[in-house]
Amino acid sequence: MKILPEGRRLKTADSQREIPLVGAALAAMKKRPQGFPRYRDKSSNLSAVVNKFLLNNDLRPTKDHTVYSLRHSFKDRLIAAEAPDSLIDNLMGHKTYKPKYGKGPSLELKLKYLQRIALQAPASL
Repeated sequence: MKILPEGRRLKTADSQREIPLVGAALAAMKKRPQGFPRYRDKSSNLSAVVNKFLLNNDLRPTKDHTVYSLRHSFKDRLIAAEAPDSLIDNLMGHKTYKPKYGKGPSLELKLKYLQRIALQAPASL
């Protein structure tokens, strides 16, 4: 998957990145290759719908558990998998203030660590 502007502006240059999909994310995109156009450029609508689903299905252990907190979980899981900091920053789309050398992490290296933390797709996907 490539996160590209496609007619819009990304928040930062580091937001543009290439991420191999694994597990449930790969299964979802295979089922919906066009993604979810209804929510494109409408992140607040998506957040509201997902947060409501989490709430209605008792999937929020605390009120602090929201769709946005999934980003924190993603980073925590990469740290637990002992992924290099530079790889985590790249996958998160974080700007670093270090000089950029080389091409950055390869897709193969990203895939290696993402497979370690992948959530398996439910059989229904």
